[in-house]
Amino acid sequence: MLFSIQDVHRLQRTESNVFYSIKSLYSLKYWDLPILDTDIIDRKSDLITVIYDQLYSHKLNEIQVTNPSFLHPLPSGEESDEYLILFVISEYYLSDYVERQILSYDFISRLIEKRDKPSSNSTKLMTLHSLQNILKRFDDIQIERVQWPELVTDLIKYLKKLIEKYPNLGYLPVSKRKKIRKVSISDTNIAWGFYVYFFIEEWNPTNREVRIPDLSKCFTYERWTGDFFDRDNPFWKPYLSANGKFRFNDASRDAVYQIWKEWVV
Repeated sequence: MLFSIQDVHRLQRTESNVFYSIKSLYSLKYWDLPILDTDIIDRKSDLITVIYDQLYSHKLNEIQVTNPSFLHPLPSGEESDEYLILFVISEYYLSDYVERQILSYDFISRLIEKRDKPSSNSTKLMTLHSLQNILKRFDDIQIERVQWPELVTDLIKYLKKLIEKYPNLGYLPVSKRKKIRKVSISDTNIAWGFYVYFFIEEWNPTNREVRIPDLSKCFTYERWTGDFFDRDNPFWKPYLSANGKFRFNDASRDAVYQIWKEWVV
């Protein structure tokens, strides 16, 4: 499906195929585009997102794109009401879609710090930036756009089951959170990256039930036995800097993840 949109402008950013426009609700209804996710999450948003497969042409203030669809149902209101429309290529949007969806659930959003760094007395587990870096792995998934809602639905179920089985990964009072973090890194963004990567590798659109990793197993390394994420685990020493912070590049993180995965399955 090739679709033309007039009166659009390109956003100045590294990923250049992002455009915006302002349209009335009447114009949006007239487009009669399919809706990706019929579950209404944000009823009051003034931003409407249209995702598309490819940019076919761009000249002056007009673009032609293939297979556009609304991310969510159109809002209710007067047909003369105007909205900001964002046009985004779907190839790089799945991670943003996942982020928006999971943060609409309180059991996740209450764990994420919107500022640059949570304080030592915070009940948050990671910053929004750290979460976004973890979710970028979703952009490597090759699935049809119509399967996005199923993917996120299954991710939410997986995260709920994970926290139910291991309550230290969910919300805790500050005192309990501090006690856990003195002895374990199981609730840090490093570990959460592994939990999410595990879901991504295990998820199958034809068999959507993803097992929960078994974090209760004993891990043995250099005559030491205990929890993989235990801070006393000598396995972590090569990845610690002088100030006690972890140092990972993509290759080393993936290598550690594979060792972790062998432990939990």
